[in-house]
Amino acid sequence: MKYILITGAASGIGKSAAEALARRGWKVFAADQNKEVLRSMEAKNIIPIYMDVSKEKTIIDAFMKVSKETLYLDAIINSAGIRYISSLIEDDLNKLKKAFDVNLLGMMRVNNIFFPLLNKENGRIINISSETGWMSASPFNGADSISKYAVEAYSDTLRRELNFLGVKVIKIQPGPLKTPMRQNTIDSFKESLDDTKYFKNELKSMSKIMKSEFKNSHNIKHLTNAIIDACESDKPKMCYRVKNNFGMALLNLLPEKLIDKIYINKLK
Repeated sequence: MKYILITGAASGIGKSAAEALARRGWKVFAADQNKEVLRSMEAKNIIPIYMDVSKEKTIIDAFMKVSKETLYLDAIINSAGIRYISSLIEDDLNKLKKAFDVNLLGMMRVNNIFFPLLNKENGRIINISSETGWMSASPFNGADSISKYAVEAYSDTLRRELNFLGVKVIKIQPGPLKTPMRQNTIDSFKESLDDTKYFKNELKSMSKIMKSEFKNSHNIKHLTNAIIDACESDKPKMCYRVKNNFGMALLNLLPEKLIDKIYINKLK
């Protein structure tokens, strides 16, 4: 039996991965802070585990529960994350701290606490990053870009350290997907529009562009397939780019000064 811990398992990426891997015979510890959804997920090969990645005590409690079920883990998938839209100059620093606490530090807490179980089987760590982690940063998406850049640096450093122990670290960089995160982003745009003093027109323009991109977002199955490969392949990739935005990828090839001008002309 293969055992895996998945954070953020109550919705979106985490839930899709949990259900797919359970069908493939993995014993899945589905971790999330949404207790109500977790209760509904209990099924063959899925064990719901309450965990808030921003609170170390809940991770330790989860570790104790998992340890009663198994002596080892074959993999950890860190998919818990949050995203919101805001201008950095007007940003509530407490919200920015929360984004880092979940997107980066939560990932680090989980990996550190559960590593003894993972190390026993030379398992693998799969960190869900984003296309924003490698692309040139776009305006009003600072919290996501900054935290995902940090996730990229963390994943690369961790991989090079754990190579010495035979533990693989894999990062996955999804583009726009059909998940509940889309609606959260739209709601965040509305909130930022109400609150901003400086960027009404720019946020309106950015919101229209984002909604257009969401219409062309991809089925989550593409990401789920990449996660399965990362979990089961004898020779997984170090990094999986899944349906990244083609236009943004092309934009990323241009000089930074020209990218700045394009944003000004597009959003002004």
